Amino acid sequence: MAVTNTTETVQALLEKLDLQRQAYLETNDQLQALLIQILLQTQSSPILYQQPAITYADIRRIEPANAKSKTATSIKSRRRGSSTVYDASASKKGSLYTAEGDSSDSDEGDFFAQNPLPAESYTEDQLREHLKEHKWHPHARLMLGDLIRNDLLLSSKQLFEAISKLDHSDVDHTQLDCFEVDSDGSPLQNSKIRDVEHSPFAAWEALSATNVDKSRRQAVGRIIILREPSPMLFGAAHLTMNKHFDMDSLYRKLIDDESTSEAYIRGYLSDDPRRASSIAFVFKYHTIVGKGRPIQPWQNHDDNLNFSREDHIPISTCSSVVALSLSGNPIQTLKRNSRKKKSVIGHVYDPFAPWRVLLIQCFPDWRSSMDTYETSHHYVNGPDAFLTTLLGEYRDATTRFRELNRRIVKLVTPPRSTIFDRGLRDQLLFENDE
Repeated sequence: MAVTNTTETVQALLEKLDLQRQAYLETNDQLQALLIQILLQTQSSPILYQQPAITYADIRRIEPANAKSKTATSIKSRRRGSSTVYDASASKKGSLYTAEGDSSDSDEGDFFAQNPLPAESYTEDQLREHLKEHKWHPHARLMLGDLIRNDLLLSSKQLFEAISKLDHSDVDHTQLDCFEVDSDGSPLQNSKIRDVEHSPFAAWEALSATNVDKSRRQAVGRIIILREPSPMLFGAAHLTMNKHFDMDSLYRKLIDDESTSEAYIRGYLSDDPRRASSIAFVFKYHTIVGKGRPIQPWQNHDDNLNFSREDHIPISTCSSVVALSLSGNPIQTLKRNSRKKKSVIGHVYDPFAPWRVLLIQCFPDWRSSMDTYETSHHYVNGPDAFLTTLLGEYRDATTRFRELNRRIVKLVTPPRSTIFDRGLRDQLLFENDE
């Protein structure tokens, strides 16, 4: 009898507990529905998407639709682990030297390199002394030509005025571009570049000064592009970039026909801090010479550059260098064991450190992309800008190879009438006086 009463009591308690659970769930659903209604009323636009069973934790993570996001697509914060979507439709700025205001917000430091490049400045006297005193290797001497062989030129007090009289290069193919990357990742063209076509001194000004004017926003990165550089640009780039890149090695790789396309990424094991903090990629292949394009002295080319003949393809070697340098001290060291020699200590640099990307193009044609950086893409750090530049060079190489392949196929493919014309077949099969 007692057992029966106990069983009935337990059953009654379970039924009561079930009723209380149902009441709790109904109340919780009503609370969630009310919170969603309140949230929708406070937003200026509807939620982009809804989940069928939204929880209170999900509601806390929903942000207002008008919140501005400053993160590049699919880029996660290296500090907080969060992820948002960057608004690529944001308007571009004109120039680091002319843009006003600051578009950065408190969250930008989580997604973009923030530390500015150290201030640097070079003078015309330093350039003159560098051209005279540096121990130029044979490859660089081919690049600089009369610029270092002309003692009268180097002794001139008005160096750039004398260079402008000596340098008769065509401004249509000799170009310098310089982009200063802000702390929000936007590439802003140096406003001084617009005068490069008219004065070698304007090109020197763009290369020689970095973050000197403290009244302007300080760049965290620089992208420097030299297309078919004149001897003056080769010399100026060597002086201003030699502190960050092994310029002698880059110039040698650029014009040495014995080297091939290759990535140089083992510099972290070098004792030279310039190599330890930089990586480079060298492109070496062939291209069809463009009409009106002069060929550099070190570029092997067809002696007969006849553009009117359909049975002839004027071909020349071409090359480019894409290099990345990270500033500051290494953040980590690593040891590489070797059986042949003692262990080698390498250095690892912060990918979000201040950075420089250098691109040197030597292509005697008209097929280089001119709009690689004319986009709304914001560069997270130096490796991002480096890979974007590298991708642009691959695209240009693809364009050149396709044109070269098209011309060769057209040259070696016989006419369609060959299969029906016996005389034409014999002419193609056997040699004659021609």
